Amino acid sequence: MKCLSLMHPWAALVLLGAKRYETRDWQTPYRGPLAIHASRKFPEIARSLCLQEPFRSVLRDGGFKQSADLRGGVILGTVELTDCQPVREVLAQLPSDALELAFGDFRAGRWAWQLARPVFFSKPLPYLGRLGLFDVPAVWSANS
Repeated sequence: MKCLSLMHPWAALVLLGAKRYETRDWQTPYRGPLAIHASRKFPEIARSLCLQEPFRSVLRDGGFKQSADLRGGVILGTVELTDCQPVREVLAQLPSDALELAFGDFRAGRWAWQLARPVFFSKPLPYLGRLGLFDVPAVWSANS
């Protein structure tokens, strides 16, 4: 199974279904199941976002009352990667989606990976992340 490592709070937002597009400076031809890994790296600037709206409300509604509740170094769940488009095409479809725009980097030249069907694992699975898309054993996808 393919896996993508994200920093918090974005990893949690993806699996809560609040972030439907992951924006990257590179595209991928891959489509299909994708494990979401939460990076151990959680810089202070990202932690401070957890206290600001709209991050704060969405995370609280998802059961994360403080940034310390966001565990890193683990595979949190899975999504389905359904499409990868230039952000300009996605922006034409999302002009008023303030949450999505707040949670992504939609600058020109970037790519929007469309994510669907998020599933949080009942128990996060410890795993070392990597850059880019990487493979994890199929057994990791069985914990849903």
